[in-house]
Amino acid sequence: MRKLAALAVYATPIGIFADAYAVHLLTTSSLRTLGALGGDFDVRRFRPNIVVDTPDEGLAEQAWVGGTVRAGTVGLSVEIPALRCSVPTREQPGLAADPVVSRTISRHAERCLGVYADIVEPGGVRVGDPVTFEAPPPSGAVSASVGRLAERLRRNVIRAGNRLMP
Repeated sequence: MRKLAALAVYATPIGIFADAYAVHLLTTSSLRTLGALGGDFDVRRFRPNIVVDTPDEGLAEQAWVGGTVRAGTVGLSVEIPALRCSVPTREQPGLAADPVVSRTISRHAERCLGVYADIVEPGGVRVGDPVTFEAPPPSGAVSASVGRLAERLRRNVIRAGNRLMP
C-alpha cells in the first residue's frame, strides 16, 4: 500500500503516459478472461514488457504480487497490480478505439490489468524462456493483519478512483 501512496504523490501530469515501474508483466490468461467479458483485448493495447503465455484461467498474475518471477536469467520482484489508464481504449496503429476495454477492466478487475515489477536480478529474457514464480515467505500474524488492512485500503482507493474516472 505504501507503494500506491508513493505513486499518488508522483502521479504523471495530465497528458503524459508513463509506466510506474521498470517492468510490466501481463498473462495471456488475463487477456482471454477479460476479452470474454467484452472488448478487444489485443495485447498491443497494453504495451507489456513481458507477456507470459499460461493456460491458467482468470487474472493469474495478480496472485504473483509480493513474490518473485524468474524468466530467462532475470529475477523480478512483483510489486503491485498495474492500474490501467485510458490509453488502451484509444485508437492505436492497427487497432480501432474501444472504450469497452476500460469499462471491462473497471468492472471485472478493479481497474487493474497486469502487474508492475522491479528488477532484482538483471539478465536476459528471450521468447520461449520458461517462467517460474516463487511465492513470498509466509508472514507472521501481525504482518498478515497489516497486509489485509493494506489490501482493503488499496481496494478502497481503486474503487474511489473508479468512481472519479470515466
